[in-house]
Amino acid sequence: MRRLDSHVHISLNAESSTLADGELLCRLLDEVEQLNILNIVLEKPENLPRNAISLLLKLRFPGRVYSFGGIVMPRGRGREEDYVRQVELLGRAGFDGVKLFGKPSVRASRPIPFDDPVYDGMYGTLQNSGTPVNFHIGDPPEFWDRDRVPAFAWKNGWYYGEGEYPSMETLLGEIVHVLEKFPRLKLLVPHMMFLSQDLERLRGLLERFPTLLTDITPGRELYFQLSENREKARAFFLRYHGRILFGTDNAVCVQRKDSLEQCRETLSAVERFLETEDRFQAWGGELAGLGLPGEVLGDLYGDNFRRWVGEEPARPQGGSAMEYCGWLRELAARQGCAPAERELTLVMEKMAELAGTE
Repeated sequence: MRRLDSHVHISLNAESSTLADGELLCRLLDEVEQLNILNIVLEKPENLPRNAISLLLKLRFPGRVYSFGGIVMPRGRGREEDYVRQVELLGRAGFDGVKLFGKPSVRASRPIPFDDPVYDGMYGTLQNSGTPVNFHIGDPPEFWDRDRVPAFAWKNGWYYGEGEYPSMETLLGEIVHVLEKFPRLKLLVPHMMFLSQDLERLRGLLERFPTLLTDITPGRELYFQLSENREKARAFFLRYHGRILFGTDNAVCVQRKDSLEQCRETLSAVERFLETEDRFQAWGGELAGLGLPGEVLGDLYGDNFRRWVGEEPARPQGGSAMEYCGWLRELAARQGCAPAERELTLVMEKMAELAGTE
């Protein structure tokens, strides 16, 4: 069965991303037919190469790589017209959609609600152009509970029970308000909106907002919660299979020798969970597979994504893509981030070489 992994990232490294990481990620094309690379950029200059690397990979693997470009966020509130301009730049450069990122730690560092009017022009432009948006909102509820927060989350600074972090209810309220203002926005909130423990609430949101989608991308807690209520979970997938996408959250880093193998293990666990009724061990616990029928798997594995985004990935346009990468390089230079500037120069050189062979 054709599989499109709708949710992968270039790098595990929070500080930087390199073309070598992107090239390693594309070795997963040996396992799936197509990938969708989601780029998280935010305000960190170290992240600026991610969008450019994705454009180059789209050129290297025509027809097999989709990508959602990340918005470069300012240190402060920013200006509405600048967010609009970025959406337009991403579209002209050849991206297939836009990636937005709203972990509580990010929202706390930029205390500007996601439904703030400064973003209205961006949402309106995305809605009117029919551009798909993948918007990570929140995190698992246990990350706010000191007694339940997983060790890996604590280690990564994802405990939100103390400090100035917004609640999950606040974040969900903001994204609901966005959909109320922009009801035709083609929005996907991944990880089952961190509502796998409350499928009735997720059902209500899907019924209320017809353009809203979600995905089955781990968080591993999602799979444990669905396994604990297998029959209810299976019924949910049978009812809403047209609204759920397949994804793994796979990411690689050349500095971690086992990262590619870990990606393959995640892919195998997700597939086994969806396709079989097996009870099996994964991520330190027992999962109970859903054993979904073929037509449902077809929707999850790619048909839903292609209906949402397009049958084929957008082809980056040489001049516009190069102009966009040059803009990113200027940003890196202005912020004094020499590693990002060097990586962007390398990507632009590779783009020029490809253009010379076409």
